[in-house]
This record gives sequence, C-alpha cells and structure tokens, in this order.
Amino acid sequence: MVLDGNTKLKLFSFYNLAINKKTITDDLYNHLIKSLRFKVGDCFYFFDDEKEYLCQILSIGKDVASYDIQEEHLIIQKNKPFITLIQGYPKGEKIDFICKYATIFNVQEIIFVYMKRSIPKVGDNSHKLKRLQSIILEAVTIAHRRSVPKVSIVNNLKDLDLNSYNSVYLLDENEKTHHQIKKEERIAIIVGPEGGIDDSERQILSKSCTKVSLGENILTTESAALAILALFL
Repeated sequence: MVLDGNTKLKLFSFYNLAINKKTITDDLYNHLIKSLRFKVGDCFYFFDDEKEYLCQILSIGKDVASYDIQEEHLIIQKNKPFITLIQGYPKGEKIDFICKYATIFNVQEIIFVYMKRSIPKVGDNSHKLKRLQSIILEAVTIAHRRSVPKVSIVNNLKDLDLNSYNSVYLLDENEKTHHQIKKEERIAIIVGPEGGIDDSERQILSKSCTKVSLGENILTTESAALAILALFL
C-alpha cells in the first residue's frame, strides 16, 4: 500500500475476531478514537488468530467508526519457546502488573494459582479474569505482539499438569545453586506469592521442577519472573 501525504500509518496492532464487520465500537472505539485520537484516513493493524490486516479508517461517528481492509497477510510465528508463567496468587494490583509485563515479555500463558502463603483466598474470579484479559490486550498493543496470552486461575497446585513441558523452573529463594536456563520448546516458570513457597509445596514441586536461584537479592513476587523472562527476549 502506498500512503499519500494525508495518510498516517500508526504502528499499533489490535486483536479483533470480528474483522469482517468493519466497524469499531465500545471499548475499542474509546481506545482508538478517544484515547489515541485516530482520524479518518489513519491506518493501523488488526490481527486475529491467523492473519494480520492493514486497515484504514473511513468514517468516525459519535459511537462508531468504520474502516476498510487494505492488505492482509498470514501471521508467521517466529521460532520462540512457548512460555507459561505459573504465579502464586498475589495481593492487590500486583496481579495487574504481572499480566501486563508478562505479556510484554512474550509469555504465552499465565496461570495464577492459590498457594498456602497467598494472602487472597479462593473466590469467584470471573469478573477478575475479564479485567485481566483487558489488561493483556492493552499490553499486546504496547508490545506490538501478534498473539494474545491466555490467563486462568486455579485453586491448587495439584490441579496443574506439569508433564506437558520440556522444562519447569521453580524460582526458589532458598536455592543457592546456579543452573543454566535452556531455551526449549515448552517452558514453565513457577513463582511463589508474597510469603514465598511453603515447604510442603516445595517438596511437591521438587519432583518435577528444576529449582533456580536468581542471585543474592530477594526479588518481589511481581518482579521475580521478569528477571528470568528477560533471558528469553
């Protein structure tokens, strides 16, 4: 596509499973039109689970905008490991921080699990999951990703199936041995909650995990995973 002098290509990409409707409404309208101030003629990218689409805004109304698809291409996934972050359920807004930055650091799946030292207790998480998915979609746009991580919440470590991973790394503040991190096809990283991992949980996980030290400093639960995820970038 050749852009004329009045056309601006905004390097934003947004996940959209209703590409062929060619309308922008609701939260996406608020984000593109009100927050990012897209104008008629501006171009941007939508993507779904298979393709990427170069789109151009045709009209903007009070609550709806329309667009046209200029180009479409198959998404070619680069040969990167599929990384799952298994995070001990944290308190407060730390869960938002983890979803945002794990997405930016290219995690493909985020699983929050209630551990013995998790401060929040098991409850109805349906509304929370919807909010977390919204945070993830925003982070996808920030990072210019072409895939959207899945997020889920489980009630117990015993509900996790760790056998599907090539390697499972447990970030353990008690571990003093340094291990080499391997970039294998499927990797899981386990991080404890604020109070750390309980000894009974450590015993269960040690059967299927490699315990990893991150050095002498004790990192917070929301920052610990980022230290190891940086290695895979």
